[in-house]
Amino acid sequence: MTTSPQVLGATGPFMFSPLGWTMDVFAAAGYSAVEVLFSQSAETRDSDKICNFAREAGLSVPVVHGPYMLFLRNVFSANYVEKSRRALELADEVGAHTLVAHPPMR
Repeated sequence: MTTSPQVLGATGPFMFSPLGWTMDVFAAAGYSAVEVLFSQSAETRDSDKICNFAREAGLSVPVVHGPYMLFLRNVFSANYVEKSRRALELADEVGAHTLVAHPPMR
């Protein structure tokens, strides 16, 4: 069985905008799904808020992006293993089946 690739909107470039607004923008542009970047914004680390914003916008969140960029080094933890553990936990809470990760950045 083959399936067509799904095009997702990445919330990362909008990390300084409210997540709900960002999801509304993607929905208005015709997207059906987004990749949520876990960032400094508390709402990007709150599974209830992520799920509510997505539901209200009519989007799914099949992919999340861990906070592995240098300027996100202290999101969840400065420890890579703990950061990854928490990112996987939150991915599961929002129903994402994929976590985008990077090697530790120093």
